Amino acid sequence: MVHQIHHVKMNINQNNNMKYTDQNKFNKLRNCIVDNHVDSFKKIIDSEISNRNILTIIDEYTNQSLLHKATFFRNLEITTFLLEQNIPVNTQDYKGFTCLHTFVQGMENSFVFKPKLRNEDYILFHQLIENGVNLDIKNDYGVGALSLAIFTWRRGKCDYDLVELFLNQSTNIEEMEERINSYNEQINDSKNEGAINNIIHIRDCIQKRIDELKKL
Repeated sequence: MVHQIHHVKMNINQNNNMKYTDQNKFNKLRNCIVDNHVDSFKKIIDSEISNRNILTIIDEYTNQSLLHKATFFRNLEITTFLLEQNIPVNTQDYKGFTCLHTFVQGMENSFVFKPKLRNEDYILFHQLIENGVNLDIKNDYGVGALSLAIFTWRRGKCDYDLVELFLNQSTNIEEMEERINSYNEQINDSKNEGAINNIIHIRDCIQKRIDELKKL
């Protein structure tokens, strides 16, 4: 017998602060994300259609949501499915990380490492933007997703494509100007030519974005 999947869109309150935990169920869903078992993931969700909290389920140890996991593992299809179900996009885990923070973390994690941003990653990122993700939310260490992208180094250099992806959506001029001032101090203090060149490149990218915003 073929399992028929009927995707009923759930109306989830984006401001719902209720924490729903079922670690066994969360682990099954997380494993589907990791292994890219999209149909299995959807079947579990569909089987819980009467449970209106299923999409707000969190990891009881990290407070991470399904969207945190889907963006960390850069799983476009499951991310798209979750967004279609109106899953809250700005929830924070136990360290204050949003799904944008985990998207950046996934870029540098060796377990999910891919050599560069793929077309699917651009689509995933812009879907998050279109669904109201907030770039200005900072984690418990005071670091926003843009700053985390800047701090992300792979193979000894900054991922400029990742930085520019975030910069093109950022409108926080004050934060960007603070970053430039910090970079100018680092340039003056550093004696590492390679590091200086990387910092200058990022600084110039940020300055370009500031200039674009001030012309609007």
